Amino acid sequence: MKRFVRLLCALLCVSLALGALPVDAAGSVRLKDSSCDFVSGYYVVYDYNGTELRSDLLGPNTNYDLWKQLSTADKKEVLTVFAFGPGWFQEQFGDNTAKMNDWRNIRRCTTPGAPVCGR
Repeated sequence: MKRFVRLLCALLCVSLALGALPVDAAGSVRLKDSSCDFVSGYYVVYDYNGTELRSDLLGPNTNYDLWKQLSTADKKEVLTVFAFGPGWFQEQFGDNTAKMNDWRNIRRCTTPGAPVCGR
């Protein structure tokens, strides 16, 4: 029985260690640069704790997690970059584009039932 409990505890510890990574405090991610032309492509460059990360080289969920940590102004800038490149937007953010557009629409007061406009 002791072996079983030890094994169970060990598996629990390993699963917790390999689980979701904690989200950093707000402000650890900022928008550093962007490209929005057909020749070089549509992407943004995040500054994540001093490391530059390009959105076109990351997966959709990673891009969305980084976007959620941006300031309101940077979030709006990312959506502006991809305004004329919806295919690139979908490719880099996947199914999360709907959540991002909802966020923008609530702030524009174009979503019915938006609780507070302009924030």
